[in-house]
Amino acid sequence: MSTDLKKKKQKVVDTPVIYCGPNIPKAMLNQFTVFQNGLPKHLDKHLKACPIIKELIVPVEKLNDTLEAIKTTGTPENVWFQQVLEYNKGVGN
Repeated sequence: MSTDLKKKKQKVVDTPVIYCGPNIPKAMLNQFTVFQNGLPKHLDKHLKACPIIKELIVPVEKLNDTLEAIKTTGTPENVWFQQVLEYNKGVGN
């Protein structure tokens, strides 16, 4: 593998992402939690049960745009946020 390709892959993995959805106490996942180098294993169960959670994990540089979209009724981000709220009710916080 070329050095440039290795650097590019490493940069993608190291890109910090931020969770923009509602707090999910049972998943130990709070809004605005930043992750680097992937997501922690304890989230796997919740990501499998509610895959839409992952849609609200975005690169940090997209935070403001995502928050604006969450506030706008009818956008995919707004719908996803509502779906995660519903999931949250079902996990018995």
